[in-house]
Amino acid sequence: MTVLDASDTAAKAEQPAEKPAPPAGPAKPRLSENKRLLQVLGVAAALAAIAALVFGLLFASAMGDDDIDLAVARDAALIDAQQAAVVINTYDSADPKAVVDRWLTVAGGSFAEELATRRAAAEKRVTDLKWTTTVEVKSAAVSELNLHAGTAQVIVGIDMKAKPLAGGEEGLLRYRMEMEMVRTDAGWKASRFALVGTPTAG
Repeated sequence: MTVLDASDTAAKAEQPAEKPAPPAGPAKPRLSENKRLLQVLGVAAALAAIAALVFGLLFASAMGDDDIDLAVARDAALIDAQQAAVVINTYDSADPKAVVDRWLTVAGGSFAEELATRRAAAEKRVTDLKWTTTVEVKSAAVSELNLHAGTAQVIVGIDMKAKPLAGGEEGLLRYRMEMEMVRTDAGWKASRFALVGTPTAG
């Protein structure tokens, strides 16, 4: 059995109890700095994202302008060519003046010049046909488009129903036309046109 010395016991009793260690000092400043760093990084990331979006949209817009202009011009030329094809191929030999008047509304370039200088001859050709016609566009496609020159080539498929003025059965004719369209302030107008292939009877 071990016997403690009285002096040792008293010395131990006089020693103060150990206090718990305070929390480490640098912890709070580190958390605060980290928070500020995250905030700065977050703001920077947001600004970068916004900048990328804005510049990306501007870049896409700049790169896409030509494509958009081309698509708009193609659609406009296609629509105007179909309308011109209907007007040019629809006529009534009993009223040649009205027919040529309608032609002038869709004519441009060489066609407009010819009608202006040789209107009487155009009216005579309509009279000599001795037919009335109605037309339906069955297909149409732009085969060539030049924005700089302001020209377009359009192929139009047509069904024409024709009936003699003197009476008789109505006939159906199917054919395709190649139309050269020119861009004007009033839209796309027909400058030249010609048959493609051989017409077929319906």
